[in-house]
Amino acid sequence: MNAVRLTAAALLLAACAPAADPSRPPSPSPGDGVTEAGLLRLADRRDFDEGYLRAGLAHRDPAMARRAAWVLANLRRAEGVALLGPVLAHRDTSVAATAAFALGQIADSAAVPLLVPYADAARAAAAPTVVAEAAYALGKIRHPQARAALETLLRTVDADGSGAREVAGAALLAIWRQGRPTPVDAIEPWIRHADPEIRWRAAYALARRPEPAATAALFRAAADPEPLVRSFVARALTGPMADSSGVGRQAAWQTLRGLAEDDPAQIVRINALRTLGTYPGEPTLRVLLGAAGSSEHPYEVIAALEGL
Repeated sequence: MNAVRLTAAALLLAACAPAADPSRPPSPSPGDGVTEAGLLRLADRRDFDEGYLRAGLAHRDPAMARRAAWVLANLRRAEGVALLGPVLAHRDTSVAATAAFALGQIADSAAVPLLVPYADAARAAAAPTVVAEAAYALGKIRHPQARAALETLLRTVDADGSGAREVAGAALLAIWRQGRPTPVDAIEPWIRHADPEIRWRAAYALARRPEPAATAALFRAAADPEPLVRSFVARALTGPMADSSGVGRQAAWQTLRGLAEDDPAQIVRINALRTLGTYPGEPTLRVLLGAAGSSEHPYEVIAALEGL
């Protein structure tokens, strides 16, 4: 009987409880009320609506959160840094990567300490896109901490590990933006990597801001099988750099002549012809006049004439 009475009492209490108000809406989820059209309107009007953007970043739909981060990237307002920082830890890596990209577009030094923990070799295998975008972003913000983080990333990421191509490739394309001196010791090992996609990025990083140590490293890659690597060698091997790097003017000139006359890739021949113009003298004149008079490719003729 006791069980029956308890059940009856429970039913009576349930019947007496106030009914739910059907007119009351359910509790809102994060980002409710944010639409893609609304976010695009902010971008079009260059309108920084902090509350709306914050709600967009917190939206339950990752696509909407990505769009909100993209809008902040387009607005490029320093106030966006504080909104984007927490999004770097978003469980959806595409959202986190877009937040890192946006911080790079804003390019405010306040973003550096937020980005540095994510430009970490330990994260490369699990979230390569996030690490890569953090590296790209740090490259756009010239700051000692950003430089140090990129150098550390290049020195510590596993060259053969998962995500190495994406992460190392991003760091190589970012590091040159930090200015001189070029950290040749951090870059040079990558120019010997088995993956040509990584090698040409390393060559680009070394060639982008010519320095003696970088020129010497590039000279050693003059016979690389990847045409893009050879093209950056040809671009960087100028007469003044050959002298100051210890490569030697004659050795560098011979290498450039071979690239200008015999390389199968047109981009390599064009760069070599242009760079030969930094070696004044009759031997250079003969090579350039020969190319200008015999080449069937107009861009090579133009490069030879520029060298003259």
